[in-house]
Amino acid sequence: HFAVHSGPEPDRHTFDAVVNERDLRETYLPAFRATVVEAGARSVMCAYNRFRGEPCCGSNELLHRILRGEWGFNGYVVSDCGAIADISERHRVVATQAEASALAVRSGTDLNCGTAYRSLVEAVRSGLMTEETVMTSVKRLFRARFELGLFDPPERVPYAAIPYAVNDAPEHRVLALEAARILTAIGAKPRRTIRVAFWGGEEQGIHGSREYVHAHFGNPNDPKIGAKPGHEKFSVYFNQDYGAGQFRGIYLQGNERVRRLFAAWMAPFADFGMTALSIQSVGSTDHVSFDAAGLPGFQFIQDRIGGTYGHTNMDFYDTLRAEDLMKNAVVEAAFAWHAAMADELVPRKPLK
Repeated sequence: HFAVHSGPEPDRHTFDAVVNERDLRETYLPAFRATVVEAGARSVMCAYNRFRGEPCCGSNELLHRILRGEWGFNGYVVSDCGAIADISERHRVVATQAEASALAVRSGTDLNCGTAYRSLVEAVRSGLMTEETVMTSVKRLFRARFELGLFDPPERVPYAAIPYAVNDAPEHRVLALEAARILTAIGAKPRRTIRVAFWGGEEQGIHGSREYVHAHFGNPNDPKIGAKPGHEKFSVYFNQDYGAGQFRGIYLQGNERVRRLFAAWMAPFADFGMTALSIQSVGSTDHVSFDAAGLPGFQFIQDRIGGTYGHTNMDFYDTLRAEDLMKNAVVEAAFAWHAAMADELVPRKPLK
């Protein structure tokens, strides 16, 4: 999260980080500089927040003057997921997605995790940027692909032998399976099907969950896809993607209609500290694929634990807290059970 991504966590999509030059140089930049200058990092991810009034993914100061100018970085810059959309929709420094995309590419954000860069053609045609500027980013991205061996035979590429399993977060897998085991152990016979999913391609743009949603439920918000029969039968999706920390509540994703329902489901777990209901919409993880298609999708609010990273193979066994995981599994099982046994589907937000 380059850079100064340490404002209030819930406000990072709108927060403007204003720090003095000494604090910037002595506190926030040394780790980034070391990875680029000393370790030779080939990719940097720009952050959600603003820095001194500029969105980090549209910051000439961060991406041009410091990263490429002072440090000599010659790799590519990728946005955090949804960060380009934030430029117009949440930071509101420009009015449209095309303007946000043009600002980001001109500033040096070569790759977008999200869909905002679909508007780049419009940005070029309307004169917001030149095709030559786009080609600068294209060249950086293809250079990275060549360096990774993506155009070479698989047998010549060491990365091709790495299985997807090494990027499977163990605490999420254990929790979901334990929730399913609990329901099986008590002889639960749900009225609706309960599915457990382990998604791939999350960091690359929530590809796994998005393609699943499009294939099975469609998207009435997208006329090219449309709604499929399964859309009207679907009730709810619950997501865990913030590490092994104990559940403290759930984000309502802007859906006030579920507040009373979820409050009732949470009530037996108040002694766990499971009490928070936040109307906030959070992004960059797999419930977004469901929410974008008009389906109820929610992320649990969790404690953050140092040394865990939420959804990579960088979560270490000695940072996992068995008691927290057991509590989380009980909560997850209860939510799945209530949703599966309810007479009505979980209330939905109005379609956009």
